[in-house]
Amino acid sequence: MAGQTKKSAGRKASKPRSSRRRRRSEAGRSKLVFFVLATLVLLIAFPWIRRVVASQLIRMTPAEQGVIELIAPGDGVLVRSETVVTTPIAGTVTLLQAEGARVRVGTPIAQVANSEARGQAEDQVREAEQRLNEFKTANGAELVDLQTKLQESDGRLSATLAELQRAALNRDLKALDAASAASRKLSLARADTARRFDDLKKQQAALEGEVAAAKALVDKATAELTAPAAGIISFRRDGLENVFSPSTLPGLTGKKALAELEQAASTKGGDALRPGQAVFKVIDSVRAYVAVVLPGDQLPAIDGKNMVTLRFPELKGQAVAATVERVGEKERNGYGLAVFSTDQFLTEFANLRRTPVQVVKESYAGVIVPRGALAKREGREGVFILRKSQVVFKPVTVVGFDRRRAAVDGIPAGAQVVTNPWLVMGVEQQIQ
Repeated sequence: MAGQTKKSAGRKASKPRSSRRRRRSEAGRSKLVFFVLATLVLLIAFPWIRRVVASQLIRMTPAEQGVIELIAPGDGVLVRSETVVTTPIAGTVTLLQAEGARVRVGTPIAQVANSEARGQAEDQVREAEQRLNEFKTANGAELVDLQTKLQESDGRLSATLAELQRAALNRDLKALDAASAASRKLSLARADTARRFDDLKKQQAALEGEVAAAKALVDKATAELTAPAAGIISFRRDGLENVFSPSTLPGLTGKKALAELEQAASTKGGDALRPGQAVFKVIDSVRAYVAVVLPGDQLPAIDGKNMVTLRFPELKGQAVAATVERVGEKERNGYGLAVFSTDQFLTEFANLRRTPVQVVKESYAGVIVPRGALAKREGREGVFILRKSQVVFKPVTVVGFDRRRAAVDGIPAGAQVVTNPWLVMGVEQQIQ
């Protein structure tokens, strides 16, 4: 009896465990069914979800026509052909031209006057002229009379010589003696007159020479300085006119270009100058040279080129076309010198010596898009653009690029370009 009771109790206990297993199995099947259904729903709804997400997260920017430039930044030194003009005398300067004026050869630029020396010279002129006038007053009439007598004596001598010829031909000894005596007398009288006349003329010439010498002193007390060449006039100097010139370029290095110091000076109207002091300079505005100190790793990209573009950031970004004259080697400090020339002489070049310069190594013109907007589809490079409320792939030709942008050909300027193309790959035509 006891054994049967235990056996019956064991059977009753197994029923709850079987029930729990069935419930767990049913719950597992329900989860599996739910997972399968959810997966099917997601697979069916994924394109729609992706479109919704993409339409909310897509970023676009308008493409613009433009140019991408690859530049090498450096420190530039302007080198010009400059002629410095100095004053030969001490004195006060008067400026006859304005700063920056363009002049021809021989144009008066400035006048230097020594008022003290000029005053003394003018006094000497007045004194010399007074002595000359006094001499003319005292001896003028005599000079005229002596000149008249000389002319009369010359006439009488001519007549006497004619009488001598006739007497000789006629063999008239008496007439010949008379004519000879008259000729000697006239010759002696003329000689006395001529000596007196010459003496007075020498005295007058000496006095006239004193006047001329005194006037020369007046001229020396005033110096008119003219332009020795055609160009731009500048009364400002930096002391580097002879250091940086076309003739010194062959020996110029990057280290020297950076080491030379400017010594600013200028001439103003009314300044007192000493002999030999610089007054102005004439700048040749036909051609300028630009020596640019560049990082050594930028030099190979320029070496071998014939022409480049130079841009000047501090001159409102103005640019000029330039010929590559020389590309130096990398120096110990890690930099090197490249020399360029240009016939596009900017107005600012006249008084500019040092300025930042951007050497444009390469230039790419086209429609500018972010470089990250480029994508590949079926082996072709292109961009995604918005067209008629749809995003479509548009193949392009990449003309060139820098780190951030690309110049392309194949889409119009103004097109809306997708900047995160990975988001729309495969669903681009379905995005509204």
